[in-house]
Amino acid sequence: MTGTALGPRRVLIVGDRGREHALAWRTLADRPGSTVWATRGCDGIQTLAIQAPIDRDDLDAIVAWCAQERPDLVVVGPLTPLRLGLVDQLTAAGIPAFGPTRAASRIEWSKQSGMEVAAAAGVPIPGTWSFATADAAAAHVRSTGRPFVVKPDTDRGAMHVVVCESTEETLAAIAAFGEREQGRADPATFVLQEVLRGPEIPYHLPCDGTSARFLGAARDAKRLLDGDRGPNTDGMGAFSPVPEVTPAGWIASRGPTRRERPCAWSSRRTAIPIRAATAAAWRCSAWKTRNRGSCSFTLGHRESAAAGGCGAHASWT
Repeated sequence: MTGTALGPRRVLIVGDRGREHALAWRTLADRPGSTVWATRGCDGIQTLAIQAPIDRDDLDAIVAWCAQERPDLVVVGPLTPLRLGLVDQLTAAGIPAFGPTRAASRIEWSKQSGMEVAAAAGVPIPGTWSFATADAAAAHVRSTGRPFVVKPDTDRGAMHVVVCESTEETLAAIAAFGEREQGRADPATFVLQEVLRGPEIPYHLPCDGTSARFLGAARDAKRLLDGDRGPNTDGMGAFSPVPEVTPAGWIASRGPTRRERPCAWSSRRTAIPIRAATAAAWRCSAWKTRNRGSCSFTLGHRESAAAGGCGAHASWT
């Protein structure tokens, strides 16, 4: 994966949160004089980027705007436009885009699919089970007698993920999940995942479809309260570098190598190339044998923005 540094560029950033603000800032830092647009929704980004009269999930409007303005690159951050197929539409229109196609992004918006790809690639993952109904999920909890992480098998956001401390809390989370999904046109299946303890070390690697390059490590806070307590949020206070990651450390020396496998496996075995900023969220306990990873395949993560903002340089060509 190589690239040559170029001069000013014309870049559209699709997204409306602080992470897209960081992407705009980094683009201008690496390419002074560039013209950067951003979709509507984030007032803060207007200090850096021109607000384009389009919304991040309005795919037809984005493609039409790009056909008129002809940006050199469209950077897609959030998951929803990826799931809807924005990169596919941009590519079909001859507009360069950074981000995975709908098929490739399924590894992120379908939690079960992501775990299947990681397991097939040999990446150690937490135990994961998928159920079509609340009754089936609850029966599994009762039969095992232990708590789980409860999450939807789609892109409902991290706030809909519940890290449970007991079987009673797990059953309550399943019941609440079932009530939320009732009446939806696209009800999600139930995913139960092994609860892991310890610090999280998210690695970030840009992937060109066949290989990946280590960008850096970053971390944010998922739980609302101190001491890793409270409900999940969409993430707060991302920072990079991460204290546990050192050049001589076990995680630093082995994490990225293992993390490249899902990218290569998905591209080579399924003929679905992943061209995106990928991430591996390693949960590390006191024993190396308990290290487990999870897959993430979007540029929209605030940890990606933090890792990129702390020293990684864009080499778009």
